Amino acid sequence: MKVKKKDKITWIVEGTHSYFQFPLELFDPVDAEDSLKSGYTKFLKEGKKLKLKVNDDALEGTYEYAVFCTTDDVFEVGGSPARIIIE
Repeated sequence: MKVKKKDKITWIVEGTHSYFQFPLELFDPVDAEDSLKSGYTKFLKEGKKLKLKVNDDALEGTYEYAVFCTTDDVFEVGGSPARIIIE
């Protein structure tokens, strides 16, 4: 996924509860319920959304993040590990 500074990104959890782990201080929450625990992790129940904004001071580059799906006790698949490219 390619993004720019200040872009807003939405993740939707489908079919499982999930844990997200992002690089520290890469994002800001869009709304209060989107805040990240310790600045980089978030648990979401199935059907919920996570909305984050790329920090103004994020450096350009490729960043990996993890999504752990609790239903099957596995990390997400398809292009794993997940990546965000900040341009």
